[in-house]
Amino acid sequence: MIVEINSENYKEITSQTEKPVLIDFYAEWCGPCKMLHSTMEKLAEEFGDSVIIAKVNIEDNMDISVEHAIMSIPAVVVFNKGQVVGNKIIGAASKDTYTNILKELV
Repeated sequence: MIVEINSENYKEITSQTEKPVLIDFYAEWCGPCKMLHSTMEKLAEEFGDSVIIAKVNIEDNMDISVEHAIMSIPAVVVFNKGQVVGNKIIGAASKDTYTNILKELV
């Protein structure tokens, strides 16, 4: 299951969990974002409850997008224990890219 993050639940999800959190920043009109959505669904299925796969609509949650300096979408940011891990990934990367990052954290 993919969790929809908004301004109300952002801090709780990213800071108050021991699980890694992968967040996909997207917009409804973005073609590459739509393609990446199926990859996110597969990751959510593969990792189950060991990670949180989430998405943030940049148009509805501009504050979160600004906080992470999201200038292009899709963009993926990974958190572990409340901290951003590595660099954000801009553009749709392969499923293996995200899988490798998450496997290092679980």
